Amino acid sequence: MDSSEKCLVTIGGVEVGGSPVNPTVLIGCMFYRKHKIVEDHRRGLFDRKEAEKLILLQEEWSDKTGIPCMVDIFGETSDALIKYLDFVSSITDKPILLNGSTWRVRISAMNHACEVGLNSRVIYTS
Repeated sequence: MDSSEKCLVTIGGVEVGGSPVNPTVLIGCMFYRKHKIVEDHRRGLFDRKEAEKLILLQEEWSDKTGIPCMVDIFGETSDALIKYLDFVSSITDKPILLNGSTWRVRISAMNHACEVGLNSRVIYTS
């Protein structure tokens, strides 16, 4: 494939790329430092009710607009990112982007995703 060819990739049932006529993707970020739902960013403690509301609100707008969605989760530590991953994956079947403060944090969470069978719907971000 040369650089001018468009590549369509399916991640967790969401198509990304390909023709410019394909819809964009709605990506909401959660659990970043100073996010109002995060109570302790090092230990990964957060308001679960509010987090679920945000995920479901994004899915509602995705359904209303026809724009596919994904959830971007940010963790300061491996423990926090893994907790966020487990929670988000229990609420939604949408793809999840792993975003962390260091590559070690992201790799640890990616290894966990593979161990629990989430690797087909997780994207490692850098």
